[in-house]
Formats: sequence, structure tokens, C-alpha cells
Amino acid sequence: FTQSGWDRKALVRTIVTSATYRQSSHLTPRLTSADPDNLWLARQGRYRVEAEIIRDLFLDAAGLLHTAVGGPTIHPPKPDGTEDLAYKYKTRWIVSSRPDRYRRGMYILFKRTNPYPSLMIFDSPGSNVCLAERNRSNTPLQALTTLNDPVFFECAQALGHKLAAAKSSSVESRLQRAALAVLSRPLTSEELDILGQLHADEIAWFGDHADEAIGVVGTFAVRDTANRHTAAWIGVARTLLNLD
Repeated sequence: FTQSGWDRKALVRTIVTSATYRQSSHLTPRLTSADPDNLWLARQGRYRVEAEIIRDLFLDAAGLLHTAVGGPTIHPPKPDGTEDLAYKYKTRWIVSSRPDRYRRGMYILFKRTNPYPSLMIFDSPGSNVCLAERNRSNTPLQALTTLNDPVFFECAQALGHKLAAAKSSSVESRLQRAALAVLSRPLTSEELDILGQLHADEIAWFGDHADEAIGVVGTFAVRDTANRHTAAWIGVARTLLNLD
């Protein structure tokens, strides 16, 4: 840093273009034996993204993310009753209309006495104190949130709708399309077999539970496609979106 004449841009460029910074986080047997605790930075670290970004990634994978920059705060859907937990005064939460409700998480209204629930569950800091570094927790409530929170479930519905609407594609190609959208990589043959069986099981189950299929599909029905098929694809999308 000093030798560059205190050139901050040069320092950042040196870091981000280095082999150490760009290497894979995949842990191989050789790296396990050579540097089991990663003291010598033998592999890239894996960290959960921030609370706001988790929501953004779900929206992006589902094709819902609205990328408009700037503007007023937004009020995405949230679980019923949470506004009743506010200190002293209830929060009047009127859900934003589309597509504003799909804007990035940094635009969500943050009320100190009644913060947005999913942000808190994923360790977003409160707005009343300065925080040098965010906590990183791993709790069952986080998995329940990405399964059942209205925003995250809507993302699964939207992605499932897209997969069900691609009628000209095979089940395998649609599974690979979903994997690339969610995981940024193709599925292995074993993963394809597991998800293919899940898809078949979901079709069979929703075929015997028509009312549940209607509830799962909601407003994301696909024209000329039975609800059981759309609900099955939503189930597959929900599974992929909730991988680690």
C-alpha cells in the first residue's frame, strides 16, 4: 500500500485480481490436510449474504426483481399480525403495488419499533445503534421463513409458474433451467433423479388433493395446465430455493 503511493484503487485491484481472492470455496482432500482451519487462506470462505440480499436473490431467481434505482421506500407483504407487535403504536402497513413491491431489499421501510420481520430473522441490525459488523446466525426459524414467508413463497410460485408454462421442454431440461436460475450451476445426475422423483410425487399428491393444489397455485395458474402440474413445479421450485 505504501509502495503504491497510498493508491487505494491499486490496492483493491491487487486484492480482487489475486489468485487467493478468486479461488474456489470447494474443499478438496488436499486442502483439508494442508490447511484444515484455512489459516493460510487455502480456499475462499463461504458466507451467507446479508438479509436484504437474501430476498433480492429469491426475487431474481423467480424473475420478479424490479431493478429501478432510487425512489420512496416500499412495503412488501409480510406475515399477518406482526404490526400488532409494535411498541405503543400499531404500524399501518399497506402493501406496495406491483412492481414496486419487488424492488431491492434496501428500499424496505424500516420502523425501529416494528422492523420488517424477515430482515430481523436474517440478522439485519436495528436502526437505533451503530453496528460495526453484522451477526451471522443459523436457526430453524430462518428455514421456516424462506419456506413460508409470503414474499419467499411468492417467489417459489413465480418460478414454478415459469417452469410449468414451458410445456415444450422436457422435465429434465426444466429442472436444469431452474437449477441455473437458483444455484448458478447444472444439476448432477443424482440430483436430477431426486428432483425428478419429487416432481412425480408432487403431481400424484396434488392429483388427490385438488383444494390444496388450488391454494398453492393461487394467482399463478397456467392456462391450459392442470393445477396439480403447476403446484408440482412450485414444490420443486420451493425445494431448490430452500437449499443452503
